[in-house]
Amino acid sequence: MPAGGREAMEVDYDVAYTSDGIINSLSMTLNIDAGWSLSDTVGDQAMGCAFADNVYFTEHFEAKGNLYYTNTPLNTSQRAPGVVQSILAHETVLEHVAHELGLPMSQVQWTAGGEEESRHPRAGERIVIHEHQDQPINALLCACVTGLIGLGCMAGSQQAVDAFNKANRWKKRGLASTPTKYIMGIDFYHSGATVNVYPDGSVEIAHGGAEVGQGINTKAAQVAAYTLGCPLESVIVSDLDTSKVPNNTCTGGSGT
Repeated sequence: MPAGGREAMEVDYDVAYTSDGIINSLSMTLNIDAGWSLSDTVGDQAMGCAFADNVYFTEHFEAKGNLYYTNTPLNTSQRAPGVVQSILAHETVLEHVAHELGLPMSQVQWTAGGEEESRHPRAGERIVIHEHQDQPINALLCACVTGLIGLGCMAGSQQAVDAFNKANRWKKRGLASTPTKYIMGIDFYHSGATVNVYPDGSVEIAHGGAEVGQGINTKAAQVAAYTLGCPLESVIVSDLDTSKVPNNTCTGGSGT
């Protein structure tokens, strides 16, 4: 039986960096405890490696994975399978670099070579996910980080943390920012719905998903109420029926 939860992951890494915290190269090896069966772990390894670079651009970067059989229960995929562990490992690498150089973690996270406008995130990688998307996804992240720095949010919070730590001998506080990426709008999933509006103002909808306790019926009703401008109480979600909404993709993974 699957035990649930995420796979244990030990990460080995080699990193090269400059004295001012610029990461020139990073190689990560994800060693994953698969338990007694590979099961979902193969896909989790693939996603962990694919997202291990997180939001950062590193000129020379690689991530590879090893799966190990052990005499422990196997695990099932969780949300963002393998990704949480690999992103945490990347952040830990940056923390190690910051500690070795005696620099703030934020400086190692966001410092890159090049012009100032391309420094957030590191080297300002540009990725366009869809043709109709007006702005590359990391351009939006650049604006968020630059805005936070410009507003002085981080600096003000750090001053408050420093004041608290100075006034308290035993209790201490810290401040950290951890950016994460996870691709949305995966083209594999597609869904449909049949909507009936009746003279009394009530609305009946049938969608192609399967309600198994995750709340898809509630979400479908909320979308219908918002779109039609009617009270949520007037929306009824009928039972799943493939004769009404055929050819829906599976209910699972990110398509729930």
